[in-house]
Amino acid sequence: MEELNVTILLVEDDLSMLDGIKDLLEMAPLEAEDMLYHVSVITAYDGFQGLTQAREHSPELIISDIMMPKMTGHEFLHELRQNPDWLQIPFIFLTAKGEKSDYEEGRLKGADLYITKPFDSDAFLEQIKTQLHRSLKLKALQQQHIEDLKKHILQILYHEFRTPLTYVTAYYEMLEDGVDRPAEVVREYLRGIQAGCIRLTRLVEDFLLVISLLSGESLEKYQNNGCPIVDLQQILQEASHHPRNLSTQASVQIEINMPPKLPLIWGSSSDIFNIFTRLIDNAIKFSDHKKESNIVYINVLPGTDELRVEIKDNGIGFPEHVQNQLYDLFFQYNRGAMEQQGAGTGLTIVKGLVELHQGRIELESREGEGSTFSVIFPVYTGNIDPVDDKPHKNDETFTKATILAVEDDRNLLTGLEDLLETMDGIYKLEVLTATNGLEGMEVLKKQMPDLIISDIMMPQMTGFEFLQEIRKNLDWLHIPVIFLTARGEAVDKNKAFISGVDEYITKPYDSDVLLKFVKSQLDKRFRLQRIIGNTFDDLKQSILSLVTPDFRQPLSFVSEYTEKLANDLEVVQTGAELRNSLQGIQIGSSWLKRVIEDLMSLAELKTGEARLAHNLHLQKIPNIGVLLSEFVLLHERKLANEGARVHFTKMDPSIKPIYGDISTISNSIRRLIEVGVRYAVGMNGEKDIYLSVAQQETEIQIIIQFPTLLPDEIYFAVASLLASDIDNVVQHSIDLGPNLSIAKGYIDLHEGEITLENDGDRGCRFTIALPFVSKQI
Repeated sequence: MEELNVTILLVEDDLSMLDGIKDLLEMAPLEAEDMLYHVSVITAYDGFQGLTQAREHSPELIISDIMMPKMTGHEFLHELRQNPDWLQIPFIFLTAKGEKSDYEEGRLKGADLYITKPFDSDAFLEQIKTQLHRSLKLKALQQQHIEDLKKHILQILYHEFRTPLTYVTAYYEMLEDGVDRPAEVVREYLRGIQAGCIRLTRLVEDFLLVISLLSGESLEKYQNNGCPIVDLQQILQEASHHPRNLSTQASVQIEINMPPKLPLIWGSSSDIFNIFTRLIDNAIKFSDHKKESNIVYINVLPGTDELRVEIKDNGIGFPEHVQNQLYDLFFQYNRGAMEQQGAGTGLTIVKGLVELHQGRIELESREGEGSTFSVIFPVYTGNIDPVDDKPHKNDETFTKATILAVEDDRNLLTGLEDLLETMDGIYKLEVLTATNGLEGMEVLKKQMPDLIISDIMMPQMTGFEFLQEIRKNLDWLHIPVIFLTARGEAVDKNKAFISGVDEYITKPYDSDVLLKFVKSQLDKRFRLQRIIGNTFDDLKQSILSLVTPDFRQPLSFVSEYTEKLANDLEVVQTGAELRNSLQGIQIGSSWLKRVIEDLMSLAELKTGEARLAHNLHLQKIPNIGVLLSEFVLLHERKLANEGARVHFTKMDPSIKPIYGDISTISNSIRRLIEVGVRYAVGMNGEKDIYLSVAQQETEIQIIIQFPTLLPDEIYFAVASLLASDIDNVVQHSIDLGPNLSIAKGYIDLHEGEITLENDGDRGCRFTIALPFVSKQI
């Protein structure tokens, strides 16, 4: 059984009550399923102290009285819920205020439980345990989803960058070895290199376009360059015959249905072309290629105020539960079976460009039958509404939500369904129905609701049995459940909250009160969903920002020299001439490989994957001097080509061992030398670099000494980077290049430190400090 220490914050102004509840909670561990929770209670006497304690201790659960001096429980709860970091902490009111109106007020303000004094100790502990266990399971699931997302993004980066890079490097090597082969063979190799360059270029440009959409740069271009689009027919024709689509068409035909005259829309022709090229490409990609023939329909439907363009396929379709995720950055549906689908940026770009044009995109899809993507643009009538960076909502101001209602009395079920579907407010509700728990389970397997309302006393599967199945399934654990039942005894309510229900309402019920609780549960659900979504988006954007315009240069270099060689192939007469022509491809290929490997290293550091690799490669290094000697021998030729000479000072053989990853330590030294060669050495012709090792009381220092100073601007920028944490690596990488960020990241994994000194007499020096024992093997 796994054991975990947890902290509960208890806020109560009655000191004897405070001590009694604290003793009760700490008396014995709380056992839930396969977990044993050891509770430590921190206390406060009012809401103000409670907030201070919450900031200092980050409790896993909070229990609070309501009637307290200085800050009441309601005010305390309100302040807590303003902080997104505290939104998921279960909050329980424990109070003497036991009127129905008091209960409703406390629950509607966001309390997860409302318990009145005096209370049953056993029931109280069971309810605490239920809240604690479910909350921690949800947090663990969210963390797992983040880790899965990191691995998924890394998998995409590895595949989408390294696969085409292999085309470039492998075909170059074959070309270099085959200088005397027939011209057609050489052309085939050149086509392979070009194919890799094209794929990489498309990938990089897609990433840069997503960054532009997120940063607002695309919006600025749209505002400055937008104009009436008069040639939409031609744009659609060209998009349907674009090489990107033709290369994957195989058995797919494209049929365009549009009237001879279309109303004007406002925007950028290149963006509109981009939108439809991607959607047509997507329709072809997800067609059912097992069929002898497939047709993609492009239907243009003009209206008075809007222009609708439908891209319809009869392909594999998408299940309902993934349809809202299709536009998410890096999302891929069934990648194992659809290996050709790319990096997961296409529909993100489409949605961003459509909304930039004040339009919207809609999807109708059925698994096994196909999909229809509809793009709707406002018709241009001579006036342009001010453009902002918010999606165009048309006349919709509602949040769509799905509720599953489970009730065996069909009249009550119909009445509940009608009540929910006519609910006023910000939610537009779709109501799914079932007449018992078994039917409810079948509905859940097909569609994920945002809220469940269930009776208790039902045939085949009761509400309690239904709730138990919901809480056992990790995919459904997050769904709030309201019991709506005629069973109003305290023992039933206690049992329900111990079982994990979120709200308990007795029949006959007040419709207004029910709707208030429905809204409260949906508000909490969607706010939490937004916060989790923002966390995912921040992670995606931080990794996406690692892709910079610097990629364009080596790609252009390789592509330019490959094209030149292909054009001049007929006039190349000797192997020497061919090898000379290959030099440009070699330089660009090596440059491109380095840029991509740097990207991978930064992404691994950002996602934590580098730490996993570090732990696997950690070993005892008996003598760091051997590593440095080998480093000098390995790199001296390359550095000599750059005019630099590396000198290693002999060191005491009795120096203490350290634990580390030889590969990443060497990598860090190389990168720091490259920084010095770039910024410090050569300013007065001196390019001698001195490596030495010093032993201190708790650490070994590897010193890299350069004869000249870093310029002040570079020095302060480098010092700032070295003093920052790894989360700031992205911006520093853009400013200074990736070498420093990667070196710092690797040394941080060793629990070490890199420092920089600028000494007017001796020049600049980097010092890598590594502890004698950073982690035992």
